[in-house]
Amino acid sequence: MKKLRRWHLYLGCFFTPLLFLYLFSGFILTGWPAEQKGPEEAQSFIQKLYWVHKHQFYPVTSPQPPEPAAITSTDSATDTLNTAAPHNYKTGQRGTLTPFSPGGLNTDEEYHVHVTSTQAFTLHTTAEDATSGANPIDVTGGVEKGFDVFFKPPAVPARSVQSYNQAPFRLLVYAMTLGVLGTMALGVVLAIKVTKDRRPVYTALALGVLIPILFLWGGQSGKNTTSSPAENNAPTPPAGKGTPPGQPPGNIPIQLPDLNTTLPPDDNQSNPPTANQTEPIDPFGNP
Repeated sequence: MKKLRRWHLYLGCFFTPLLFLYLFSGFILTGWPAEQKGPEEAQSFIQKLYWVHKHQFYPVTSPQPPEPAAITSTDSATDTLNTAAPHNYKTGQRGTLTPFSPGGLNTDEEYHVHVTSTQAFTLHTTAEDATSGANPIDVTGGVEKGFDVFFKPPAVPARSVQSYNQAPFRLLVYAMTLGVLGTMALGVVLAIKVTKDRRPVYTALALGVLIPILFLWGGQSGKNTTSSPAENNAPTPPAGKGTPPGQPPGNIPIQLPDLNTTLPPDDNQSNPPTANQTEPIDPFGNP
């Protein structure tokens, strides 16, 4: 009995923090769902808890590159490009020139930066040259007046779910689940063995099983909001093959008036027409 109590105590203490996290995140996500298409959408702590709870990793925000630096002039002697404000680049930074490029450089071709000062840098074709500062690209022209030239670092792609290692934390969650189940089973065993009157224990267990089932069953008796077929205003199907001329689309025919119908008897006529006598009607109104 003492060993059971110790196992119950140690397992409960070990898994309580993680269990509390899952209970708390489950409560928050039940009341305020925070589903997102990708982990890059998670900004607040509650949104990040969604990924911890359902996918077993904590999303981090990808570092964003520096803003594009406006190049105001060049120095052909040192092959440097000068910016009006600090460019915040680091040696090795990749980027392209857009929408124009000074002489000797190509627009939209990727270069590597070698920083010479906070407002100047040289461009290189390889990362190794950029690191050492060797073989800078020969700048033969300057920035023409009225044309804005920017050195634009590439955007950092958002991290996908597959880029995170979910296995360690997922294994811990599995261990927590088994441990909590074992701890709860030990708690029931201890409650049955320690308590003299076991009827309250059995009653509590029975209620713990029946009440959730009753709530789930009661939730199935909600009002059915499905409309009947007669209430659905379905669009009229288009006229199919074999639809008679003059008929609208669909299967409901409309009775067209017969221009040669029988005239009603005229009181001024001495000899009214018989039932078999018909008089055609001129559709243009001529007598």
